[in-house]
Amino acid sequence: MAAKPDAETFRAPFFQFFTEQTEGASNWVQYFDLAGLEAPEITDDSDPKSLMGQLEEYEPYKGYERSIGRAEIMLAALLDSAGELASIINRYKQKEITDRIHEIETQELSKPETRKKAISNLVRLSKMRDKLDKKVRWTFPQWKALDE
Repeated sequence: MAAKPDAETFRAPFFQFFTEQTEGASNWVQYFDLAGLEAPEITDDSDPKSLMGQLEEYEPYKGYERSIGRAEIMLAALLDSAGELASIINRYKQKEITDRIHEIETQELSKPETRKKAISNLVRLSKMRDKLDKKVRWTFPQWKALDE
């Protein structure tokens, strides 16, 4: 079960704090703008809900209430979305690199200058592929205050 925000401890509505934090001094809106997206607003203390209103029947928000619960669901969805997008980009780049390697391996390499350039490109592409085989880690402040 999700860590339900404790209404006794977290008394002030999160949306009020969020609004104060994001007025002018925050990069929240700018990051979304950079991505070509409109930043979500948290302007009231309502419970989380899906955009289309169709996921609620599956209880994805059990234990998440009020604007703080909505923010926590949003954070989880953004992290999952970023991970999925990273995976898609990675697969695309892996495929393109593999295709370029295959092209080099099947080309005529009888001329020394052509062979030298091909070997240089193979080394470069192999390094790129090796880098894409690694995982990266981003660190965030802890946002979960209760045991799950």
